[in-house]
Amino acid sequence: MKASALFGAGWEDDSHLDLATVIKVSEAVSGEIVLEKLIDALMRAAIEHAGAERGLLILPRGDDYRIEAEATTSGDTVNVVLRQAGITDADLPSTVFQQVLRTKESVLLHDASGQNPFAADEYVRGHHAQSVLCLPLLKQIRIVGVLYLENSLTPHVFTPARMAILRLLASQAATSLENTRLYGDLQEREARVRRLVDSNIVGVLIWDLDGRILEANDAFLDMLQYRREDLVSGGVRWTDLTPAESRERDERATADLKSTGTVRPYEKEFLRKDGSRVPVLIGAALCDARGNESVAFALDLSQQKHADAEVRALKDRLYRENLALRDEVKECFTFEEIVGSSPTLKTACSRIRRVAPTDSTVFISGETGTGKELIARAVHTRSQRAGRAFVSVNCAALAPTLISSELFGHERGAFTGATQRRLGRFELADGGTIFLDEVGELLPETQVALLRVLQEREFERVGGAQTIRVDVRVITATNRDLGAAAANGSFRQDLFYRLNVFPIEVPPLRERQEDILLLVEYYVHRYATRMGKSIRSIDKKTLNLLQAYAWPGNIRELQNVIERSVILSSGEVFAIDESWLPKQSVRLRPPVAALTPAQGTPRSERETIEAMLAECRGRVGGSSGAASKLGVPPSTLDHRIKALNISKAQFKFR
Repeated sequence: MKASALFGAGWEDDSHLDLATVIKVSEAVSGEIVLEKLIDALMRAAIEHAGAERGLLILPRGDDYRIEAEATTSGDTVNVVLRQAGITDADLPSTVFQQVLRTKESVLLHDASGQNPFAADEYVRGHHAQSVLCLPLLKQIRIVGVLYLENSLTPHVFTPARMAILRLLASQAATSLENTRLYGDLQEREARVRRLVDSNIVGVLIWDLDGRILEANDAFLDMLQYRREDLVSGGVRWTDLTPAESRERDERATADLKSTGTVRPYEKEFLRKDGSRVPVLIGAALCDARGNESVAFALDLSQQKHADAEVRALKDRLYRENLALRDEVKECFTFEEIVGSSPTLKTACSRIRRVAPTDSTVFISGETGTGKELIARAVHTRSQRAGRAFVSVNCAALAPTLISSELFGHERGAFTGATQRRLGRFELADGGTIFLDEVGELLPETQVALLRVLQEREFERVGGAQTIRVDVRVITATNRDLGAAAANGSFRQDLFYRLNVFPIEVPPLRERQEDILLLVEYYVHRYATRMGKSIRSIDKKTLNLLQAYAWPGNIRELQNVIERSVILSSGEVFAIDESWLPKQSVRLRPPVAALTPAQGTPRSERETIEAMLAECRGRVGGSSGAASKLGVPPSTLDHRIKALNISKAQFKFR
């Protein structure tokens, strides 16, 4: 028998319908608003009135379609199973389904096993279905679902009378599915609101425009420390919860609520029962556009405000540390590891290891160029403050009139040119370490302020009245004899004793002759790498010359000589120009033993030092001290005195 395929919706008329059937079909699907129950009723009605053996209800889910339910027959029983599964070629003829989606019109195959446009479909060939019907459920022109029916035993099952019933069923089902979807969306929105209220994440208040509080959730009650009875009894009105200075803003919000039905969220404060305040973000809406009741949502901002304050504090600290870092970059100081293994350097390093974990003030002494800042950084790096700022200040490089401003900061207008407030170095170093190099150059008034910081950990900015507290470790350094300066009154004795808690003496390079080879190798490699040169060895004559030189400029002078030599080097052997080292400084050690009195028999180093100490009554520093008469720095002489185990006290009363 020749098969037929019909497309479109005009292949039946309503004359086949009887009133009883119409009422039954309509009641089957129009009375349900719960989706699962509606699907069950729809599938049973479709199978019962269509004569189908199997049916599928396909609903859109996002951008895709899924099989929502499958109905099958077993004798006189119709079984409906909710599947909620994706569509495969084993479920229905995919070409028929796609035709319905594309044209939004029904497809009817009276005899699917015969010749028809869909005969090549894999499902049609494999399942031998006889009668196939696939019709869209349309709400206006939008597909809200697809109903697929089939009978594998009998062709021409879907008669005009059955088609008329199915057409009515499809129309009613489309409307009911859309209503069910809207009802489900409404339920979900209500459930979300209820979950929001019950979860107590935000405070919820129901009130009327007359000021009465009708209801509040636990979050709102906890936020304001009231009991529910306190609010809903009428003893407290919602206007009583607002501080007086904020009521004008609330009045504007109420006016907006009356005119538009909503209030955009804004920040305000509520008064708690104990009189304290809580910052909140509040918004409101009328429950009914024609009514008098409103619902307000209040979010407690206490933690956020606290977090904001912490963020601002961290930003300020980061700002200070960035300023400190920029200052370090401007100084072009490169922190490297301390290089050397001489006994004098090991002694200094041992003292660094001992004092670094403490918060004690450190006083570093040594000649110019010996690397005092390097020692200070090593103390900071090994301390518990290593993760915070290290702020370095060269007191000798600052104008005397600006030292206080640099150290302690200034307020706007504090002096001519102070156009804005500036943080001082002590504020920048808060929580970290401040290194005051050449501390002996501080003016007397600045010494007083520094003494206060060391004693009280507080100060005022120049031109300011606010006391600022800081937590700073202080490390100082000098190439002067501060002990002598304190003795003759040019430096405050009380400040000297505050600074000289833990002294570290940095030995001059001439007393570290065994370190010169290591230092030369280190700096040659450093500068050669930086300049892209390959230097594999050091000229022996150059090394002897460097070791014989007295290095009055210490490591800084050595660095300069090596950098200059690397720049001029054209081969793989490092060598220097002998003319760069002054002849009078190229001599063999010992430096102090060579300083013998002009008259008399040459003495040993010990005898020379003891004789000069006896002449100066044990005094080392100052213009009348032994160091000045011998022509050596006081720190060098002190080091030799310690090395030779000479007691200065024995010469004070001779």
